Amino acid sequence: MPKKIGEMIHIVFYVNGKRMQRTTGLKFNSRNWRKAAKMETEERSKALKDKPFLSIPSEKERANRLTVERVLSEYLEYLELRVRSGDEKKRVFDEKKRNSLKFEALFPVIIFELTKKNVLEHINTRQLEFNETNDNVNRQLSVLSLAIQHAQKWHGVIISNVTTGLRLKRNSPRTRHASIEEIELLLSAAKKSENVKLYDYVVILLNTGMRVTELLSLKESELCIEDRTATLKDTKNGSTRVVILNNKAVKSFKSLLAIKKAQSKGIYSPYIFPSDSEKGHVLCFKKSYNSALKTSGIIWKGEDKLTMRDLRTTYATHALNSGVPLNVVQGMLGHSSPELTARVYAFTKLSEDKNKNILLRFKI
Repeated sequence: MPKKIGEMIHIVFYVNGKRMQRTTGLKFNSRNWRKAAKMETEERSKALKDKPFLSIPSEKERANRLTVERVLSEYLEYLELRVRSGDEKKRVFDEKKRNSLKFEALFPVIIFELTKKNVLEHINTRQLEFNETNDNVNRQLSVLSLAIQHAQKWHGVIISNVTTGLRLKRNSPRTRHASIEEIELLLSAAKKSENVKLYDYVVILLNTGMRVTELLSLKESELCIEDRTATLKDTKNGSTRVVILNNKAVKSFKSLLAIKKAQSKGIYSPYIFPSDSEKGHVLCFKKSYNSALKTSGIIWKGEDKLTMRDLRTTYATHALNSGVPLNVVQGMLGHSSPELTARVYAFTKLSEDKNKNILLRFKI
């Protein structure tokens, strides 16, 4: 593509993975920019004649039928190795090099052999056999599109992307939430769990509306029991937010700190949910949570399963039904707009002190 360097226009393109840059001798303006774009097309064609594109796949390669799953798995593995850094760099260098060659060998196959029929077969398989949502399938199509763009850029070939026009309609938002009876059953089962932290973990999720990752990555320094607040820095949208803690949440945090102290064995961790190693925090309670769901008699698998994500929806639903204004719930959940919290546009504006008092009184 044309590129402005100083006052002049240069053209930059790729051929067989090699970056090519040419000077045009043209000063930067809209007319010269169009001229540079034409020059780029001519230069790319010339370069491809001098350095021919890799050959079209042989019959043997065609026999090894290309699947979307293969492209996705190898591309994701390729990207994973590319982003590793620090101490791991040296260790994975040879593996990265081998994997890069392995994936780059697929480039001609991806460009010449991957068709819309392959992609449609993949979509049908994921939906019918694996019962995946439209959103999950769309994510896979996005990765596939990036892989195709990567292959095309590497070789300097520009052709239509086979994923164009195949995106599925987005799923409607999930609205599953726990009833009061289900909450009592879940808390009762969590209290009997072998995981001594599970009960307090569930109580906090139900009474603060935090995301699972926000709670698990919370540090002691970000928790203020005296002010009854938790400052969340590792949020989904990257912005810091303060969550008000009611009596139940405060009691559970105190319990978790006591458990942490008893289990520390002299090893310090800044996290409220420290991992077994000296660094990092627990990533999830999926196994113990699912076990508690099964014990409680609540639906624990399928579309109607009460997921940990649904505890956040439960908080919002019961808060709104208890009279907490929509904008207050919006602030607690960290949503960018009230529309994300509920399909309601009219909401009451209250002072911060009044909002805090409402949240302190509300509990599940």
